[in-house]
Amino acid sequence: MDINNYRRKGVIETEELLNLRTVEKSDIYELLQSARELKLKSRQGERLKKLAGKNIFLMTKNSFGKARLAFEIAVRSLDANPISLPMGGKDIEDLTHNQDSIRVLERFDISLAVVDTSDRTDALELSKHLALPVINANERAGACHSLAVLLTIWEFKNKLKDLKVVIIGGFEQDQTSLLYGMCKCGMDVTIVSPSKVANIQRAIERAREDLGEDGYVKWTSNLDEALEGCDFVYCYGHDYGEDYCLTLDKLNKLAPNAYYSQNIPFVHGKEADEELISSQKALIYDQGENLLHVERAAIYLLGK
Repeated sequence: MDINNYRRKGVIETEELLNLRTVEKSDIYELLQSARELKLKSRQGERLKKLAGKNIFLMTKNSFGKARLAFEIAVRSLDANPISLPMGGKDIEDLTHNQDSIRVLERFDISLAVVDTSDRTDALELSKHLALPVINANERAGACHSLAVLLTIWEFKNKLKDLKVVIIGGFEQDQTSLLYGMCKCGMDVTIVSPSKVANIQRAIERAREDLGEDGYVKWTSNLDEALEGCDFVYCYGHDYGEDYCLTLDKLNKLAPNAYYSQNIPFVHGKEADEELISSQKALIYDQGENLLHVERAAIYLLGK
């Protein structure tokens, strides 16, 4: 079933949003459709009252930045109260691992917690002990950025199922949220790297094992072969050199209907040339905006 045939229920089954590996396809569709609807309502100036007066907690190492700004705008648009708490490494460790601190936190009238720190395990540790929904907003391992990518693809390709997508760059075992999300939505995924990096091979094998028939993912070192006729290219930051730098000319030649994106911040000219980045094929800034909309949808559906 493609997302366009999914009928919204207004609720999700999952009680936390950590990594799309553990989220059912129906919940992914529910989150994406909610994000799209809330995005439209926001642009029409409509405010939602479901979480009016609720306290939503953000734990972050960054006192400022686009992630915090997206969180605060998302929460305020739901008429709730954003509580941003920039913390140092020792404070974060004490809060995420200390069950006594967590028990006190649960008494502070907080509806859910969003975790956006550099350590990909912080959200996982907090969710083990906190009796509240936890949303993992880590840029590489969390569910929110993966959903922002999927929402952007859906908006520009008008479907998710049966798309041919390419991921350039490596990732650790716990950075596979986007890979799982793409596979669960019915995409044909090819991962590109210069050599058979061990962690990529483990991630591919685990995805195939976990997803069965839905886990159609393969690896290649041949970028041109992977790009041929693809619909979307996503790039993790990498140091693969010029041979793996995507150019507008190459994309137009091998995949004229494809779009390209990657996370912000990035180094201009490193993974993609400036001509591609500034072209209509690049969805980097659309994806950056969509992080706000998927966070709002997640908070809306998980907030108590």
